[in-house]
This record gives sequence, structure tokens and C-alpha cells, in this order.
Amino acid sequence: MNLLRFIALSCLALAAGCGGGSSSNAHATYQQAAAAANAKEAEARGWASPTPCTTAAQCDALFFVPPSGVCSCPSYLAYSLAAPSASAASAAATAQQTLAQQARVLGGLVNTCACTTALPTLTCTASTCALAP
Repeated sequence: MNLLRFIALSCLALAAGCGGGSSSNAHATYQQAAAAANAKEAEARGWASPTPCTTAAQCDALFFVPPSGVCSCPSYLAYSLAAPSASAASAAATAQQTLAQQARVLGGLVNTCACTTALPTLTCTASTCALAP
């Protein structure tokens, strides 16, 4: 009985010492990073306001990097630079990009899509910033 206990404890010690369970820890770390990126995107979207504007020059686009999936092509959201919360929206979007890129690295995700790097065209119609179709 003591030999079986010794073997069992040795196996457990070997697994712990050699990174046993590291795969689940890495996955949990990735999940936490992706959740943080998603939360920061929600924050940025909450701060972003498409109004007011009188010209398209008062409009800009936030972009968000997806923290998961095979495509890392960003999504865009038009917002007004004249809105009181514009700087908070921009700061949250910048933080989201960093968090999402970190999550993608932790998850071992690579981009397999051809993303366009051009920023979308912005319009101001009826005092509201929008992405041109």
C-alpha cells in the first residue's frame, strides 16, 4: 500500500513540477484577457456618441480588434469628436485594442483573413456621425 501511495504522490509531484495543468491555466488566462477586451469594448461603445456634428470633420471612428476567432479584422464605430465623452471613448478603444491583441497572443490566434487597412469614410448627416455605406 505504501508503494502505491508513493507512486501516486510521485506522479502528482512530477505533473505539478513539469507544468501539469498548464494548458488549462493558459486557457483560463486567455479567457480572462478576452473578457477584459470585450468589457473594454463595451465601455468604449458606451462612451461613444454619434452626435453632435455639423461636418464630417467632427467625426471619427473607433476601431475594435476581436479578441477571438480566426480573423483579426477590426470593426468600426463612428463617433463625434465634439461629444463631451469623446476622449473617454477613444481611450477605452485604445485600451481594448491592446487587451485584444494580448488575448490573441495568449490564445495563439493568427489572422487568416485579408483585412482592409483603410479607415472607413465618415459622414455627418442630420447632426449624426456615421460610417459611409
